[in-house]
Amino acid sequence: MKKVYKIVFCFFIVIVVFSAGYYLRAYISLHEYLPYSPYEAFTSVHDIKPLNTGMAFDFMDKAARYPSARLLAKIFNPIFGDLYLVYILGAIVIFFLGKEISGDNLGGLLAFSVYALAPENLLQYTRALSVEYINSSGMAYVFIWTSLLFFIRYLKNKNPNNLILFIIFALLTFTSYHTAACALVVILIGIGISLYYSTETADSKIYKKVTVSFVGLIVFYLAWVKIFDPAQFVLIRNSVIAMDILKIFIFIISCLVFLICLYFIKDFSFLQSENIPLIILIPSAILVFSPFNFFQGLLRLGAKNYHVSAITLNNYIAQAVIVHVYVLILLPLFFKKELSPEQKALRGWFWGLIIIFVGLVFERFYARILDYSFPLMAVLFGLYWCKRKKFRVFIIPITLILLIVSQLRIYNDPFSMRRYYRKSEVDSVKSIIGLNLKGTMASDLRTSALFSYAGKKDVEFGRSGYLLHDAIFYEHDKIPSLENVDYVILSQSMKEVVYSTNFATTPLKEETFAFYQKHFKEIYNDGLMSVYLISISSNYIKK
Repeated sequence: MKKVYKIVFCFFIVIVVFSAGYYLRAYISLHEYLPYSPYEAFTSVHDIKPLNTGMAFDFMDKAARYPSARLLAKIFNPIFGDLYLVYILGAIVIFFLGKEISGDNLGGLLAFSVYALAPENLLQYTRALSVEYINSSGMAYVFIWTSLLFFIRYLKNKNPNNLILFIIFALLTFTSYHTAACALVVILIGIGISLYYSTETADSKIYKKVTVSFVGLIVFYLAWVKIFDPAQFVLIRNSVIAMDILKIFIFIISCLVFLICLYFIKDFSFLQSENIPLIILIPSAILVFSPFNFFQGLLRLGAKNYHVSAITLNNYIAQAVIVHVYVLILLPLFFKKELSPEQKALRGWFWGLIIIFVGLVFERFYARILDYSFPLMAVLFGLYWCKRKKFRVFIIPITLILLIVSQLRIYNDPFSMRRYYRKSEVDSVKSIIGLNLKGTMASDLRTSALFSYAGKKDVEFGRSGYLLHDAIFYEHDKIPSLENVDYVILSQSMKEVVYSTNFATTPLKEETFAFYQKHFKEIYNDGLMSVYLISISSNYIKK
């Protein structure tokens, strides 16, 4: 009877956590008038075909170079409709990864629980399987985790069928999304280094098969990118060129210091204490509920005009801290040679993530870091609490509750408007379209996308750092240099978030609105959106 109660209780927990994860992914769709990303509003003006070659015209063309996830979406969408299939498939894979690593169903359940309540960015990418650009990466993430699941199984039971499945899902990753493909290559390199660091003579045949598989997959990836997405090589080359000698030197010294520190602290017993997850709950809870801008200095590490609101940034970091503390259980494995197969794979996965972290930092692309690290931390969370019982009944539910609350805090932060639109904004856009103004309009990406949703697809926007974007919002003395722009559209929402093509840009101050009021003829103003005529002469138009 006790076993029956345990099964019923576990089933109840699974349903509750799964529902919470589903709700968090559906939150914007349930509560906002127009719950779409600005990127989803645009279709390419170029001739986009699957497997185009040469340099990509735009992000839609680039996505078509990696068609596997999109082809699967075309097959499954008519069957499953709007069901959040990526979330469901990911939950299943993470459960089995957690179970495989820990050897216990509890490890799988706990890993699934953390995945279900994943951080902000990953929530957006693990929703419906869609042919839209933005969701190809979600399916690619699932392919990464699935390939690693079968690889770990192969290391443990030497069944060649698992090696074949690993190769199949790795190939699906390479042909589904460009950043996920690159990430898997790096993870494979990390795992390869980990395996050969711990090579044992008895496993030499296994390692030969692994070597052939890894080398073959990496050659396939390089050939694919060379043929279908050469811009990826250009991006890597430009990143390397951009690194000066001083930065490279600092990076090498930092890595050496990091490794030395790890070597000396790896055996510190207090780092494996159950007290640390308990203690870490305190600063995490403070970050979740505090509106204070603790991390303003971090924004200087980003691109020009980089911005994240205090509440959202605090909760991003809270989500990271509360789960990434479990990486401490890998420290004793970092330099060991005699490890179990799953420990070797875990260590290699972690080594690969370190390389990914460095690459994303050099690219100043911080938003994706947790997308790749969080699944491993979910598995480690499950592994840790399978082996430890002290404070377990308290820490596990508090951790999950804090993850839920932190996400709700992010959703209710005005900065989240970069992911949706309000009805009042939609009504304003329809009124402006109704004016039938002749000439070219310009604004930020978010506003341009809203016009596109409303049927007017010719409102221009500029990439952060480009003349159109900077002149309109930050460097007004460059406005006379703008060509073929007749009107500028400003929205009051820009005081909370201005959306650019690559990065959120600094919200506008009242001075910007006052500047347009003073220097340009106001064509329209409903208190939410305003339109200004800027093209009569190269000088400011005095009212």
